[in-house]
Amino acid sequence: QIKTFIGNYLSKYEEIENIILFGSLASGRFNENSDIDICILFKPSTPKSMETAIFNYFLNLGKELDRSIQCIFFFPEDIKNWDTIFVENILAEGQLLFGNSNYFTTLIKALEFKPYQIITLNLRALNSSAKMKLKRILYGYKTSKKYSEKIYRYQKRGLVKELQGIKLGRGFILTYILLKECKHNLIYQLNPKDF
Repeated sequence: QIKTFIGNYLSKYEEIENIILFGSLASGRFNENSDIDICILFKPSTPKSMETAIFNYFLNLGKELDRSIQCIFFFPEDIKNWDTIFVENILAEGQLLFGNSNYFTTLIKALEFKPYQIITLNLRALNSSAKMKLKRILYGYKTSKKYSEKIYRYQKRGLVKELQGIKLGRGFILTYILLKECKHNLIYQLNPKDF
């Protein structure tokens, strides 16, 4: 309901290109203590005063909902100054509330992924063991074991992270140059018998 309400209300502003939800509400980790994270991408030449009007709206909405609403504003003219941590989070888990999916291209430009490749994975034909193995190779994993009252933790970075890529839902983004390296590493680490 919150997502629909925000999307419908803000879509009346012609200056807004995209409204993207990210953070815990987008990723399914939302609880009673969570805040709401929204990203607003403006169209070129939008006056900066628009930020204040929308910020005030979210301030009032947050009071009504008794919940903190964090809003990130991106103006195309300032693309070189965008915070890459927020951009990576939005790419990884963002949900589009308003606008079209071209926002991916705009955000990727902020990370200077040129040229880049978006890889989408279709794992339906794989059995659960093969899916798990592939996901662990690509995205890494964490394990912990208790031995003699002591907990030992191990974390393995995935191939996507090692090659400075970003996980996106059912796929990932890699620079085109590193795509060959990713393929080579996958072939090296996978056993064809598993698939």
